[in-house]
Amino acid sequence: MWLTRNLCEKICKSLASTLEKTIIENVDRESKSPEDACKLLATEHQVAVNEISKNKVEAISDSIKTQHTTPVKLCSSVNISFGKVWKLQFFCAEEENSFEIKTDRQNIHQILSAIIKKCSQANWNIDNLPVWREN
Repeated sequence: MWLTRNLCEKICKSLASTLEKTIIENVDRESKSPEDACKLLATEHQVAVNEISKNKVEAISDSIKTQHTTPVKLCSSVNISFGKVWKLQFFCAEEENSFEIKTDRQNIHQILSAIIKKCSQANWNIDNLPVWREN
């Protein structure tokens, strides 16, 4: 499934904003400063990203990559909901090609980091990302 630059940017901003909101609510309950929330987010994000490095998946060989039996579909929109379980729903024009990911907060950090990395590799220059995220 393909994501456009515009949709990737919206996903990144939405995930980052939601991660910030959920941690700030927890920090506010404990009477800590906004700087503490930023530090907590940075730490949380780095731990999640480090998990990716530890569990690095082997690269798929080029011969496997090029063997597509069905055309790649373009994602038209994404819906993000959160709670104990975070849900990302990816919608295509053809409903049968839509899918969802149900995961936890740590994996959302990993997904955000992966999208940012792929956008950077594509030179898409996603702006206004949070300072706590991995560079």
